[in-house]
Amino acid sequence: MKIKTILALMTAAALAVGCLSGCTTASKGETAAADAAASQSASAQTPANGPETAPAQTASGTIRAGKITAVDGTSVTLVLSEESMEPGMHGGMGGHGGMGQMPGQPGQNQGGESGQPSGGQMPGQPGQNQGGESGQPSGGQMPGQPGQNQGGENGQPPELPSGGQPGQNGPKGGFGPDGLTFGGETLTVTLEESVASGLSVGDYMMVFFDESGAFVSAEPFGKMGGPGGMDNQMGGPGEMGGQMGGPGGMGGAAASGTAAATVADDCSGETFTSENADENALRVDGSTVTLTDLTLTKTGDGSSTEACDFYGVNAGLLAANGATVTVEGGSFTTDAAGGNALFSYGEGTTLTVKNAAIRTSSNNSGGIQTTGGATTVAENLDVETSGASAAAIRSDRGGGTVDVTGGTYVTHGTGSPAIYCTAEITVRDAALTATASEGVVVEGKNSVTLENCDLSGKMQGTYGKGSSENLQAVMIYQSMSGDASVGKGSFHMTGGSLTAEAGDCFYVTNTDAEISLSGVTLSLANGVLLRVAGNDGSRGWGAAGSNGGSATMTADAQKLVGTVVVDEISTLNLTLTGGSSWEGTVNPDGAAGRVSVKLAEGCTWKLTADAYVSAFDGDLDSVDPNGFHLYVGGKLAK
Repeated sequence: MKIKTILALMTAAALAVGCLSGCTTASKGETAAADAAASQSASAQTPANGPETAPAQTASGTIRAGKITAVDGTSVTLVLSEESMEPGMHGGMGGHGGMGQMPGQPGQNQGGESGQPSGGQMPGQPGQNQGGESGQPSGGQMPGQPGQNQGGENGQPPELPSGGQPGQNGPKGGFGPDGLTFGGETLTVTLEESVASGLSVGDYMMVFFDESGAFVSAEPFGKMGGPGGMDNQMGGPGEMGGQMGGPGGMGGAAASGTAAATVADDCSGETFTSENADENALRVDGSTVTLTDLTLTKTGDGSSTEACDFYGVNAGLLAANGATVTVEGGSFTTDAAGGNALFSYGEGTTLTVKNAAIRTSSNNSGGIQTTGGATTVAENLDVETSGASAAAIRSDRGGGTVDVTGGTYVTHGTGSPAIYCTAEITVRDAALTATASEGVVVEGKNSVTLENCDLSGKMQGTYGKGSSENLQAVMIYQSMSGDASVGKGSFHMTGGSLTAEAGDCFYVTNTDAEISLSGVTLSLANGVLLRVAGNDGSRGWGAAGSNGGSATMTADAQKLVGTVVVDEISTLNLTLTGGSSWEGTVNPDGAAGRVSVKLAEGCTWKLTADAYVSAFDGDLDSVDPNGFHLYVGGKLAK
């Protein structure tokens, strides 16, 4: 089956899931129903807050199954199937639904082949999958709990596969692909440590090849999800799910886990605690409340990274379902995987936090998190995070609007920028510091605007020595994970300072990007102001050779310093206005890509090495060669 066919099905699923929402409601003092599934799908992507990895979405190609024969650290050897995979194979791109589960259990997939629901049901619960083929709804159905796909062939749940348990998949989120023959061809791949550590000999993976037969990526079964496999986000059968899901795999309600306490009235000076997995210490569900000087602590790890990152399962405080929450003062501390401190989820939800102290210690535990179209307003917060993938100001799938004024925001983990953006984020008069990560990451069609902020990043590398990972202070990219719409990513900064303590200052890859600077004090680590380039595709950020960047950079009343590097598959339009100056060069090793430089009247450019551009607009007298040469379109201009 060609990947483009699979992508069409996946696109239909993605469009449908965007219309689904919902969250269980509980009155004060009650514990909300557990909508989250019990198991976490194996995933080859980095946690959602670090730069993400996704299956390469090539225009055409093949997918083959691979059976693991050896695991040596992050090196995994597989024997490949002789056949290409087809939709409808168990656990893969269009697999069977749930494995012999009883109807009505929250967070489970009970779907039959091709996501067909059982008969005799009635529609009407929000966020459920009630669809037939290709996710189309069918009438006369009665859904069970939110987040389920209920159905089996002729209304019967499919048989439990060998080795599986009710409500579970087989090994590592997927069981053997039926009908495939595994021959003698082998392949050895290098995976992220977090993924490889969860794999064992005998497990299966999906292996992606481009149209020329070259290897692109490998993903554990369950990552892509079979039809009906949606426990919260289009996932693999019977689990918290893979990333995209096949037809019918849209179940849909946001997983909500449980809550130790739910409030619907104002409260002051109270203490809220949770020690249980997948449990909020405090939840506000659809109410309007003011919470003053609270003390909140959260321990107990979340069981699904995606449920925690997307929907607020296991967060310290979760505001959801159209709630309007104002937090005044107080302290919020979490030491739990997936323990985001304060989480705003869903359209119509607004969380305002002022003068609070926030500390998180574990992975995937942001300071303030916004998803699903929610709004977060923050003033004068003291935020510090220590884990990996734990941005201080964090957003994820569905984005929203974030407005921050004042405060300090510090991160210490890898893949933990001060700001991770899949939303519209504005920050003013704040100190933003990442001691082991980029300062800011913008994913997809989203934006970060900084006004009079001091931003610094010291990226150490997510994958350690020997990886091909670029290092930078600010990255704009598209992960292809489905968490952010494809489109132009934007970074705008006025006043303040931007310090790159490691790597490049800016890096653009696999996306269109817009960067504007005005009155910003720049400090570079390696002399590179901006790199616009493709990547090796190993993390799913497009296909190598066609995943370059396309950037515009505007400097207004700005002093630029440093080298600009644009590779052969990328483009850049650089404009200086408002009396800006630039001391630097472009592609000193020779012409590549397409680079246009414009100097408005009163702007200057002093070369620090030979410069190669495709086009130049401005007065050449404003260019100081400084002993070097400017080449325009391959010809010596000055």
